Amino acid sequence: MEIKSLDEFQSIVQWILEEFPDTANWIEYWLRKPHAQMIFPTFMSMDSELWEALPATTNAQESLHFQLYRATGHDK
Repeated sequence: MEIKSLDEFQSIVQWILEEFPDTANWIEYWLRKPHAQMIFPTFMSMDSELWEALPATTNAQESLHFQLYRATGHDK
């Protein structure tokens, strides 16, 4: 999570694949652009100041889910 350089990131991924070859499918999934942008700073396209301003919890999303379930029920 601390790595800012793409070269260093790719070097670490290569090391992981060499040491733990059975993780290849899992790593490939998380390195897809939509997934990687969410968790690896190296791939993020969002401004870093905006990213830091976001809440570190999922409470807002959970609250929205609660409101949806309350309005429509759980079985919809």
